[in-house]
Amino acid sequence: VHLALGAAGYLERDWRAEADGGFTAVQRRIWELEIGRAHTPWFHWGTTAMVLNAVHQFGSQQLKDEVLAKVLSGHYRLCLGYTEPEGG
Repeated sequence: VHLALGAAGYLERDWRAEADGGFTAVQRRIWELEIGRAHTPWFHWGTTAMVLNAVHQFGSQQLKDEVLAKVLSGHYRLCLGYTEPEGG
């Protein structure tokens, strides 16, 4: 599913702000309704987008070149890892 959405450009349009070529408010609402209607596994995209924003803003150019294209094409999904140093 993610590969098809990436190939069609939907992942990039969902991630980008409207000013940068992303969805308009109406397009975004239609997108959200259609993702839900199709029962697309979408719960992790928020985490992927959040980490991708950090890579885009703070990552080295080499990291951006590797990660951004792979995520927006649907080949990579990103996650967060947490540690609790006092937790043992």
